[in-house]
Amino acid sequence: MRCLTLAEKLRQSGARVSFVCRELPGNLCAVIGAQGFKTARLAAPDRDFVVSGGDVAHAPWLGVDWRLDAEETGSVVTAGGEGIDWLVVDHYALDKRWEAHLRPAVRRIMVIDDLADRRHDCDLLLDQNLVEGVGARYAMLLPNACKQLLGPRYALLRPEFSANREQIFAQRDAMAQVERLLVTLGGMDPDDVTSMVLDGIDKACFDGAVDVVMGENAPHLEAVRRRAASMTATVKVHVATRSMAELMGKADLAVGAGGVTSWERCALGLPSIVITTAKNQEPIAASLARLGAAKWLGTRERVDSSLLASELRAFARQREGVQAMSRVARRLCDGGGAGRVVEEIIRPERD
Repeated sequence: MRCLTLAEKLRQSGARVSFVCRELPGNLCAVIGAQGFKTARLAAPDRDFVVSGGDVAHAPWLGVDWRLDAEETGSVVTAGGEGIDWLVVDHYALDKRWEAHLRPAVRRIMVIDDLADRRHDCDLLLDQNLVEGVGARYAMLLPNACKQLLGPRYALLRPEFSANREQIFAQRDAMAQVERLLVTLGGMDPDDVTSMVLDGIDKACFDGAVDVVMGENAPHLEAVRRRAASMTATVKVHVATRSMAELMGKADLAVGAGGVTSWERCALGLPSIVITTAKNQEPIAASLARLGAAKWLGTRERVDSSLLASELRAFARQREGVQAMSRVARRLCDGGGAGRVVEEIIRPERD
């Protein structure tokens, strides 16, 4: 989704953009195509694929050996006979070796990363997350000439997250009490953290409105719907919604994970209780909590419905604290990151 946001902004600037994706469950090829971008689909992974010793940590996510992926991607890149100005790489299983293989076929390479756990061969690196010591994370991982775009100032958010901000902020500053919750624990939520959160909301005796956002392929979607129907609060389950910004704008408080939605919430000044559902979310959650932009309860293994209920009751009594959290969050991200990244991409073409 972040690449799709970047692609749309590039297209508005006059660039021609296409995608290369592998046929894996849950990919967004149909969504990409529906927005008018050409997509080359690489063959589904080999079921017998085995990761080589010493490979990068997330190598299994690629589904094939990196060499094969590089060769297949290279065939797509060179097939049209036109030079490619920029190759944008966004995959935790790809590193310097893959990028170096593609280097002769393109003019420049941009990498999107937030793990800082492997070396890259790129001209531009984007890490949109807020992590303590972020300036030093990539010191030994990048070429000397690589430019780094670091922090939520460059977060790739859709334009709706920068619209109507002042109106939304005015409403938050005038809020009397927490009356509407937004729950979003990722599109899939394989561990069904959402149901635990709904249990906590019930235990807190919250009787306002609750919006729950899930993906259409979430394995526990029906269980969440049944739990929502049994609650005291008025709960609506939104599936594969395209109205996330609207829902965030209406909410007084969110209960969510620590991924890219952290910056969507910040852009709209939405105070948050964070439950991290993946290891790479933890540094982001810790930074948000340290700055006062969110309350991090812990990992999904350490948070239960009783703890969440206690926090929700505390938030209900702390109107000024909730508003202060909103003011900190809105200063961290203004939603204009995609435009800034595009400026950096097209700048060499002007020089």
